[in-house]
Amino acid sequence: MSNNQTAPDKPSDPNADPLTHLHRMSTTAGIGTGEYVAINNFSIAALLLGVGGSLALFHPIWLVVPLVAAIFSIVALRQVRQSNGTQTGGGFAWLGLVLAIGFFAFIGARTIMANRAQHADEQKVVNLIDRFGSLIEKSEYAQAYQLFSEEFQKRRPVSVDTFTQKWQQVEKLPAYGKLTGLRWNGQMLFQDEPATGVRYAMTQILLSFQKAPAPMRLTARFRMEPDGWKFDDLPELFPAPEKRRQ
Repeated sequence: MSNNQTAPDKPSDPNADPLTHLHRMSTTAGIGTGEYVAINNFSIAALLLGVGGSLALFHPIWLVVPLVAAIFSIVALRQVRQSNGTQTGGGFAWLGLVLAIGFFAFIGARTIMANRAQHADEQKVVNLIDRFGSLIEKSEYAQAYQLFSEEFQKRRPVSVDTFTQKWQQVEKLPAYGKLTGLRWNGQMLFQDEPATGVRYAMTQILLSFQKAPAPMRLTARFRMEPDGWKFDDLPELFPAPEKRRQ
């Protein structure tokens, strides 16, 4: 053995803990290196719920899904920011939040447009009721008859003469007399027929007569046709013909 070789250092204290001489790992090891960085669970859930928010396009009750997605996104972004680099998933959280806001905005805009369209249809039906009442008051029954759909004329069937006779009979009743006013009750229900897509409206119209102390209430159904809204049924005045038994 060469005299230049030196013996390994020996601990000065034979009772010292040998582990104290080992290299200590930094508490921030792995930060910025991509190792040991976990994906935030809320961010994954936010993304999945954001995609699931498309269910709200089919029914408003599913708006709870994008709402929860937005909440989870906010929680995930906060946790990732406060994790000191030990968590990732901020991109997932942002995407989930964008999807949630997008679905809310789309459905909100669609609802506003639908409400405006329904309000416009409602006003058209009200104008039709007012016009019908004005014609009946003037005894212009043939013109009033033209405000009814072809389906009504075929379904009953009701001719212009039958229509005229019916109103004349009503106004000749001792308890009623001449029609003095006709209005709707302020409530209207719209429905689209699934099979044909034809749009209908339902309401009650109130008819005031000279001698009647209270207005007559009639159920009225309206039908959207290519040339606009038309009366489609007044079942109390024009009941459906009874089917003959075979």
